[in-house]
Amino acid sequence: MRRHAIAVALSIAVLALLAADSAVVISRAQQSPATDAFQRRLQVLARRVPAPDPAVLASVNAAVAQAESFVSASRGLRFEHPVTVRLLRSAEFNDLLGADYQPSAAERARGARLFDILRALKLIVGHPDPVRAAQARVETTSGLYSPQLHELFVRGQTINPQVRLVLAHELTHALDDQHFHLRAGPANFDDATFAYAALVEGDAVVVASRFYATLSPADKQAITAIAQAQSPAVRSARAPIPPALLRIQQFPYTSGQSFISALVAAGGEDRIDGAFSSPPKTTAEILYPDRSLAGSRGPHVATPSAGGRVIERGHLGALVTSLALERLMPRQQATAAVSQWAGDAFVAWRHGAMTCVRDRVRSLDGRADGALESALREWSLDESATFQTNGVDGSVTFTICG
Repeated sequence: MRRHAIAVALSIAVLALLAADSAVVISRAQQSPATDAFQRRLQVLARRVPAPDPAVLASVNAAVAQAESFVSASRGLRFEHPVTVRLLRSAEFNDLLGADYQPSAAERARGARLFDILRALKLIVGHPDPVRAAQARVETTSGLYSPQLHELFVRGQTINPQVRLVLAHELTHALDDQHFHLRAGPANFDDATFAYAALVEGDAVVVASRFYATLSPADKQAITAIAQAQSPAVRSARAPIPPALLRIQQFPYTSGQSFISALVAAGGEDRIDGAFSSPPKTTAEILYPDRSLAGSRGPHVATPSAGGRVIERGHLGALVTSLALERLMPRQQATAAVSQWAGDAFVAWRHGAMTCVRDRVRSLDGRADGALESALREWSLDESATFQTNGVDGSVTFTICG
């Protein structure tokens, strides 16, 4: 059994730096108009950017070799082939990721639908621009691994402690991809997407935290200083991102780290390999790792009927349910209630200028007066949503429009 000590806790500033790694590692794994545009931008960039200075290239190669060796030893897996690494200036990096990318009408409509669902759940106030929120994510990204190209891109011009830490994080994605073939999540708003992202990013955060623990005090101080210096710009760039969406974006890094640490404590690196072979399907498995360790998947929940033409269906999951409840109660209380979440299925439709969401939820105890059901009942009353119980399977259903 391959076992490592549980990852050391990183400072908030350093974790924020790693959380700026881009989630496109998930969404760009399959061919799409976005990946086509990414490859076109890469071709343009290759013609425009001069060849790196030999001394810089040598330092990059040395840093990559050191990080590859560490990541391989940490995960107990070998790299099957080299990973191309490119350091890019901030402007070049933003251009590559499409900071000025103009989405198609279909992509805009999909972004609007997702925001409308969050707005119906009262997790978004007003009408923030989904395109601007996506661009803000690009501007705060520090590294990207592309499974399709098998290449790694890092924001930076020279090797410094921060870049070395980002290399350890992104090379973990590359190693996992070589052994487990990182895949794309479904295109719709779905709990399984968030759960899989937590597995992928959590592993990279844990390995990077082990790498961080090996650094000298001077290097750690330099990383913290860089992260703190970047903090005002990051806060400014993230301003267009609604707080609830930011929580969802950060979930894979924060909760994913705790999830991976629990797996390692229970069975070493073999447990992580097993999770990649049979990935978690729900954020409840991430938030409550004992479920994943026990192989508990929860019951099937039938999708409720819609009150109009369906625009989206899926699973809100424990994460989004908890975020909704936190509008009414402290986070600790919401987390305790959601610990009883066993499964759900939602459907969304248009109702005039509003979007409506109907979600059927089942709890572990199956009681109509249980902690989760009581919290959802109180939330529904507070948010002017309808609430119904089903005596047949013990599920509850709420409908909310906004």
